[in-house]
Amino acid sequence: MSLNPERAHVPEFETRRNVHIEFPGTLHEEGDEKIRVDIDAKPLTKNSAPRLLVCVHGSHSSGFEYEDVATALESSPVNVARITTSRHGDFDPTAGEPFFAEDGQDFMTRGFVGKTYDMEIEDVRRALQGLLDRSNELFGVPKEKLRLDIIGTSLGATIVSQLLGEFGSSVDLAILASPAAEIPPEDPTANRPILDTFPSQDAFLEPLKSYEGRVVFIRGERDVVIPESEVKKYRDAAPDAQYIVIDGAGHSFGLFDFEQSEEEQGKARSAFVAKMQEVLGS
Repeated sequence: MSLNPERAHVPEFETRRNVHIEFPGTLHEEGDEKIRVDIDAKPLTKNSAPRLLVCVHGSHSSGFEYEDVATALESSPVNVARITTSRHGDFDPTAGEPFFAEDGQDFMTRGFVGKTYDMEIEDVRRALQGLLDRSNELFGVPKEKLRLDIIGTSLGATIVSQLLGEFGSSVDLAILASPAAEIPPEDPTANRPILDTFPSQDAFLEPLKSYEGRVVFIRGERDVVIPESEVKKYRDAAPDAQYIVIDGAGHSFGLFDFEQSEEEQGKARSAFVAKMQEVLGS
């Protein structure tokens, strides 16, 4: 959907949904998709600055990770922007055998092969800056008046924390879900440069220390990927932050927690979405 900033206040703008925009990414090989941002854009409220929730997925995921959150917020005034930075933006790792395609490669190999952490954070940076630069076109206000809430999960939470150093003045609320503070070593033959190029902790903890907005940490009680000691490093950097533990939830809050039953995953995901509604409504 293409929008003209001079028509930002016409009825079409005030009733639109499902806006899709793209930005050039760091990957340029044949078949690579651009950075995709899917926006649920809400009607404007006069004399009120629009609020935008930006969702940053983890290393095994894509923007679909927050579809259920966007759906749950349909009746709220919050706009939702879901960023997808993987090579294959339409790939759903929950389909079929968990994480694996017919060629036997897992989603990280297919979606992020050859992509370093610096490339991933640059793609998220471009998406955030692009949303701000096109604020008048997309939301009817100059970027100085667009207020952001931002959530990241797992590696996405690390990236969000680091980018607070650049975008913190525009962000009122930072939600860090299952944040990673370090990456454990794995099979040295595995092709996973996005994790093996993980930065030093100062890179993402120092911006969090100086961030003046509201911070919420969310962790699954049964997270087998990120131990609580890792989350504590973030909590030490932002001691006034709210800390939420979701009972029975794993690392992805029911989305990729295949060690759990379908019933357990469903309950965990419902609890996570409900908690997101609560946090964003408070």
